[in-house]
Amino acid sequence: MPESNVQQISPPPAPAAKKEPAFVHELEKPIQAHGEDVTTLTFREPTARDLLQVGNPVIFNMFANPPVVTHDPVVMAAMLSRLGNVPPSSIEQLTTRDLIDCSWGITRFFMPHPGKI
Repeated sequence: MPESNVQQISPPPAPAAKKEPAFVHELEKPIQAHGEDVTTLTFREPTARDLLQVGNPVIFNMFANPPVVTHDPVVMAAMLSRLGNVPPSSIEQLTTRDLIDCSWGITRFFMPHPGKI
């Protein structure tokens, strides 16, 4: 059988899909971050590295009746800073309500999936 000089060319790989933000929060009051006014914080989904380096900001007691979910505020502030790509000093400027809303907005990433434990 004669050899063919035709080379098979594979199509180029599809461009990587842009990841949607994990949580976006419109602030009640603007804060300063990186020298600019910020009115919205956008958080990415955490990775295992984030959890290992910062710690788990969510305290989950599944044995309480009903189960109890609370936050470690110091660890949560560090995690919000990291996932929101803003300095810790920016997180400290948040209103109490914005801090609580952002904290609850990312809480689901630090809890087990229902029915899997």
